[in-house]
Amino acid sequence: MITRLLEAMLTLGDAGSVGPLICDYPQVERVSFSKAQWNTSKAIFNHFIIEDVNVAEGLSKPYETDFVCGCCLLTRTELWEKVGLLDERYFAYYEEADWCFRLRRIGYKSFIVPDTKIYHRTSRSNSVKPLSVYLLSRNRLLWMHENLKFFVRLKSFPWLIREFVWHLINMVGLRKSNYGYSSNDSKAYLFGVKDYFFGRFGKWREKRENILFKK
Repeated sequence: MITRLLEAMLTLGDAGSVGPLICDYPQVERVSFSKAQWNTSKAIFNHFIIEDVNVAEGLSKPYETDFVCGCCLLTRTELWEKVGLLDERYFAYYEEADWCFRLRRIGYKSFIVPDTKIYHRTSRSNSVKPLSVYLLSRNRLLWMHENLKFFVRLKSFPWLIREFVWHLINMVGLRKSNYGYSSNDSKAYLFGVKDYFFGRFGKWREKRENILFKK
């Protein structure tokens, strides 16, 4: 795997980061990450999931992605020196997307090398849903502010406002169908939005833990 990634990095002149297909473990035939593409209308990165690894591996040539997933990313030492390390304000989620977009600003792209793969066990942080909801809602807004022009962000506002109102209603229990979000999850979402506007980044504040780690 490392050999193939290194070959791609050396062959693709404008490659700033490269990564493999990411397969779930133990469901090794399921490709959970093969590409990321920003969806402005819904203010989210679409992660392309392929149920059959053989289909993905049939794509033999490296192709561009908005970012390479941080669980396996190859780059050059000189690029870390040019754009700096991961931004610690994110703590978790969106940090590799931010780093790859910093590469883009100096003329480098990110690529997936589909004829190689890695097996990845789902992160334990995903199992604590209020925590992941909090970090994702806060860090998405930070990422958008750092990497998108205002008029691009403006196109996401209708969806963001709709989403905010939905979570506000869900938090007080007025939704019959909550799409897998508990009222506590929605409370964590709203705290994430609030902490973004108050500039509270990095690790969550201790006073939030009774919400973020509630089972």
